[in-house]
Amino acid sequence: MDVSKDKVNLVIREIAGENDCGMNAFVHRKSLELIFIPNESNHYLDDFAEFYEEQLSEIDKNFNLYFKIEPPNSHESFDIMKGFIDQVDQDELKNELISALNKRKPFANFKHIIDNSDFREKWFNYKNQELISRVKIEFQHEMPEYNM
Repeated sequence: MDVSKDKVNLVIREIAGENDCGMNAFVHRKSLELIFIPNESNHYLDDFAEFYEEQLSEIDKNFNLYFKIEPPNSHESFDIMKGFIDQVDQDELKNELISALNKRKPFANFKHIIDNSDFREKWFNYKNQELISRVKIEFQHEMPEYNM
């Protein structure tokens, strides 16, 4: 199937957005059809199995036609936050964020500080770009014919 670069980029953006919500993406290798199912580490899949029964069945029946892109794990998410700190040009905020990552509950602390700062929008843009980059790498690994 001939798929445009624009279509591939839309698929990658959609996967990144769903990964950000804790969803696994299953990508059909030929049609690029997407199936999203909660990541087991973020949710109890048994609680959702009935709701996702049709999608799970499709993946099981045609497992070799799909590849999976998981959301970032906690270490990867932590690295994204650290990377963002390098982009902050206000020393006071930068120091607060560094301190937040070194305390107990670094994710909650980081979120609280960002949500109450002028950098909130910059954070979301940065994180989105990092998630898109991550998905592109995984996508290219699985489907090198879609060279981006």
